[in-house]
Amino acid sequence: MLGKFTTPFELRSQQDKNFAVYYSETVRGEDTYAKVTSKDKKWRQHFVYDDRTKSIRLAKQKTVALATETGSLKQGKIAVFREWKATADQNQWLDKDGQIKNKARLCLTPRQFTLQHNQLLTWWECGDNKSQLWSNPTVEVDYPEAPAINKPTKTVK
Repeated sequence: MLGKFTTPFELRSQQDKNFAVYYSETVRGEDTYAKVTSKDKKWRQHFVYDDRTKSIRLAKQKTVALATETGSLKQGKIAVFREWKATADQNQWLDKDGQIKNKARLCLTPRQFTLQHNQLLTWWECGDNKSQLWSNPTVEVDYPEAPAINKPTKTVK
């Protein structure tokens, strides 16, 4: 059973509002990489927050949640999206300072603290770096009854 969801929102960088988190087309096993982009990715950058499970989900397919590659809570692991499995690496929250933290209290961070188009996101020790700060402006979405999201096609080995 899914929980109570917030209004759909985007995760925008506070360092540069042109950059937003999105569900990429790069897949590795059952994980799809989370990246940042400066381009409009429409539904791929719309999320909801599930209050019951404390997880960030895709607005279009609420069974897909933000997580950590390989389910690990270690620093430096890549941020990914995968089907909800109630694992510890799928719980996050946006704190009052604008950092998105996981259960290990690591922050969602652009790789090498650099915002650029299609940059991977990682989980890194929280600090004073502005690239770790996010805002969540609400968005208007209208998704017609559509089939489930097709798995992305770019595969990484």
